Amino acid sequence: MADKLEKAALPLPLSVAKTQKKAPGTLLPTVVQLVSVWALITACAFGATAAYNLYLNSHPHSPAACPPEICYMVTGEKAVAEAHDHTIWMMWCSVLEAAAAAMALLLSARRRRSRRALALLALAATAANHYVHAMDLRLVSSVAGSGRILFKVENTLVFVFAFVDLVGFIALLLLE
Repeated sequence: MADKLEKAALPLPLSVAKTQKKAPGTLLPTVVQLVSVWALITACAFGATAAYNLYLNSHPHSPAACPPEICYMVTGEKAVAEAHDHTIWMMWCSVLEAAAAAMALLLSARRRRSRRALALLALAATAANHYVHAMDLRLVSSVAGSGRILFKVENTLVFVFAFVDLVGFIALLLLE
């Protein structure tokens, strides 16, 4: 009987001891990847939109101009300057969010803190980009009127973007 008690008190073999360690959380890397992909997609979309708007502003008589039922020309010196500033801000935010999201996706899984910090930076730049888009929408809707279906859809998208950004922030901050 004493022999059995001594065997029970012996430490577990090395292979068993390794399997009993607490496994690292597997949800955080997935959230970091999802947030980074979201930031990269929105960076490409908003960056391309900003580049296209800058092209149209530099070539006002180009054949690629928008049809009047989709695009509206902002008039007035102050409004034109504000629209141009929004476009430049969208371009800079897109560059920052694309760089941070790409780095977060390319870092190895061992660098959890760095990936999380880069994903937070990309998401912050994404939220700033969405805010600038909302300000641009406010400026254009004051010129064109808000009764159009396109503005209703874009206003809905602004709230969807804000919701997704908020869920991403909460997931990154609360998950360990």
